[in-house]
Amino acid sequence: IARRQRATMRRLAVQFNGGASSDEASVSLQVFNQRARAWEEVAGPRNGLRIDDDLAWSQSASPRSYVSRRGRIRVKAVGRGTLPFRLRSDLIRFVVQY
Repeated sequence: IARRQRATMRRLAVQFNGGASSDEASVSLQVFNQRARAWEEVAGPRNGLRIDDDLAWSQSASPRSYVSRRGRIRVKAVGRGTLPFRLRSDLIRFVVQY
């Protein structure tokens, strides 16, 4: 995202579509807050995502906090479980409104 575009950002949204290979696993979505220098869990954790499902998050109060000086947004899907499993993502979509 270009610097002049960041100045006029009104909203940032992220949609994740995916799941885990085990009912015992939980899936969450995290976004890196550049100002706080920390990962924030913004959706989930949700258990039993064996079939594809959506996790979504939207920020309109301070969307620029999640964009780096180079204009990058860092997002990760995190899976947790006690037994081995696979985490899969079919889609990660970013929506920026100006």
